[in-house]
Amino acid sequence: MDELHIGKSKYKLVRIVDEKFTQDIGGHRHGAQSYEIHYCMNGSGELSTEDSTYPLSKNLLYVTGPNIWHRQLVNKKELLCEICLYIQIITDGNDILSKNFNSTHFWIGQANTQIQQFFDLLYQTLTKNSIYSKELQIHLAELIITEMSHLYSENLVAADKDTPDDKKFVIIDEAFLYDFASITINELADRIGLSVRQTQRVLKQYYGVTFREKCMKSRLEAAYIMLKKGKGVNQVAYDVGYADTPSFIRAFKKMYGITPAKILKENINI
Repeated sequence: MDELHIGKSKYKLVRIVDEKFTQDIGGHRHGAQSYEIHYCMNGSGELSTEDSTYPLSKNLLYVTGPNIWHRQLVNKKELLCEICLYIQIITDGNDILSKNFNSTHFWIGQANTQIQQFFDLLYQTLTKNSIYSKELQIHLAELIITEMSHLYSENLVAADKDTPDDKKFVIIDEAFLYDFASITINELADRIGLSVRQTQRVLKQYYGVTFREKCMKSRLEAAYIMLKKGKGVNQVAYDVGYADTPSFIRAFKKMYGITPAKILKENINI
């Protein structure tokens, strides 16, 4: 079991399961602070809760939390293939993501493109024997859990409304997920409607890092995924916003303990 530090909270990654369902899964509930994030890769089936029934199909994502009764029925003509992350909140930092989990114990909707890519990469690590698989699984789990804050904010099933402060956190998360190579502190401050100093204070208080540190971490996380997809080191360095490749290599090795070339080589040799 591995610990994940996301925002001000600490999570336990209990297990990751890749499964093709050949029989029904009986009704069950999870314990306190326990959540399962389910991603349907292929096939179809049916999810039942105490309140409703939902058809399951490709790219559907759903979360079942504490005390949510649910069961799955298989479609034997088109067996459902699913990846499931089972996590527990072990230290609640009362940040935007943990508040979303605590207030919304059940969520269902379509996975966005970003989460689809994360789960596709996660599936590769589960099916291929790589010396870096475990490390990458933990890294991808962190990215998936973080991206859930964006999906939760869209409120596809949950009835709770985001507060204005919550919306600011979603904007911050999106900026570092999608604009990590070019975002500046001034642009971020404009997007969330705060001064530069206030924005810096929010990042330090709720993310535990400075703007510069957050940018670097987001760039290197994106770089890791690009390398696993087979993109060359020089191109990755350019794509994530580094002015020169040697600086990128030094930063990458400092964060991950291995060079980008080794990640790329491992991907090619799989």
